[in-house]
Amino acid sequence: MTHPSTTDPAHRIEHLDGLRGLAALIVVITHFFAAFYPYSIFGSGSLRHTTWGVMLLYPPLGLLVAGHFAVCLFFLLSGYVLAAPLLARGSPWRDIVAAIIKRPVRLIGIVLATTLIAWVLRTLDVFQNHAAAQLSGSVWFESFWAPPAPAPLALAEQLLTQPFTIASAYNQPMWSIKRELLGSFLIYGILLFGQLRLIRWGLMLGAAYWFAGNFYQCFIIGLIIAEVRSWSFMRGTSIRLPTWLSVLLMVIVIICGSYPKYAVSYSMTPGSYWFAPPLDWLGGGWSMLAAIALFLLVLHAPSAQWLLTRRPVQFLGKVSYSMYGLHFLILGSISASVFVACQPHTGYSAATVLALTSLLLVTLLGAKVLHETVDRAFIVLSRGLGSYVRRLLSTTPARP
Repeated sequence: MTHPSTTDPAHRIEHLDGLRGLAALIVVITHFFAAFYPYSIFGSGSLRHTTWGVMLLYPPLGLLVAGHFAVCLFFLLSGYVLAAPLLARGSPWRDIVAAIIKRPVRLIGIVLATTLIAWVLRTLDVFQNHAAAQLSGSVWFESFWAPPAPAPLALAEQLLTQPFTIASAYNQPMWSIKRELLGSFLIYGILLFGQLRLIRWGLMLGAAYWFAGNFYQCFIIGLIIAEVRSWSFMRGTSIRLPTWLSVLLMVIVIICGSYPKYAVSYSMTPGSYWFAPPLDWLGGGWSMLAAIALFLLVLHAPSAQWLLTRRPVQFLGKVSYSMYGLHFLILGSISASVFVACQPHTGYSAATVLALTSLLLVTLLGAKVLHETVDRAFIVLSRGLGSYVRRLLSTTPARP
């Protein structure tokens, strides 16, 4: 008998949590290299501190700094995991409406917490990214936290009126959370208005075409995969990948996932890489193709599922949202401070090792605390709100 988490879309899938955790860790590493080894991310035109930095622009090491690939994977995962449980229950409209209402509550906790932390750090002048960027030559790293922090009342007004919009001005990675929220609404909207499978397929394909080349297409592809998986499960069939196809998908992940999105965008010509031109019709381009390949591999390969359910990976999955929201603030404050203080005494390479160590340790510790205090509270709150809305919608007024 197969474990439900590997087949039934209605169950929480632990290996997808682990996949999300690894994707978040890739984002952390990408931002570190963009700050201290900019050539390895942006290519020519950036200061080159090592001879091995160029290796991160090509497979397989490019996967370590494939931040764009990781973001595509986030959105693809969201499209799938938001839709799969609803599809397994027949997409009841009450559940969809409840999901729409509770979704902003689920996301806003980390947005508010990290925005407040960033404001405090800016007010206390703790960020040292400008000093670090002078040594590393990272124009990208120098571009953040330049203006002074606003007054408390101005911050309060921003958080009350446009929390998801203003968050990225304080904490750059939060730009994706607004996309996450809107992409969630897109998924729920298709499910709500596509109660019949034929209509739903029309909406999905139409949305995939309409959002061609846009990140929102990633959500739609995740929804389409969830639809196919749900249909397969209801028919009592399971999909097993032959070895040759698993190997092919892994090759696609390594080659396409390593695509140096930022170097190609800013300094390299598309022909500098192995494949050109860029896939303008696919949201995320080659990175998204790699995300789809990895996602299909994880869904159908037991060995990949086993790896992603190991305890350290599961820990990363549990704190992934908190880690994603917090790491950039640690990078600009503690890690940059460690680097600036150590570089004159230890040399550049040793200082970056110490900066990376501080980034990982403080981020993981802080993410655990943030998850236990803030994120978990908003998870409970959103679930309670969802249950209340479902009960409210299920109540039929008594006839006179």
